[in-house]
Amino acid sequence: MSENHSAPMQKYIRALQQYCKENPPDHENWQSVMNLLYRTYAAYNPIDEQKIRDGFTKLRSQFPGLSLQEFDPIFDIVSNLCSSYERLAFYEGLRLGVTLMLELKECP
Repeated sequence: MSENHSAPMQKYIRALQQYCKENPPDHENWQSVMNLLYRTYAAYNPIDEQKIRDGFTKLRSQFPGLSLQEFDPIFDIVSNLCSSYERLAFYEGLRLGVTLMLELKECP
């Protein structure tokens, strides 16, 4: 890894090492390792950006007649869908990266 790219990666590597100490992964179960990678990624890439807050504000404005208690189930469903989509996209990105590495390794 080049000097320019190794310094930013160090925080991820340290976080992953710390997480492994606290939560040893079950290497027999590939999903455990994928979850470990995702949790480390998510911890260092919070999703509470202004764009997301604005999106939830816009969603809330689509239901002006609902009380917060009535809107909560809608918010929970949307939040869970967003979280699931982000996790699946992360996993697919890893799979694509591994596939690309394997294909490049086979190139002459």
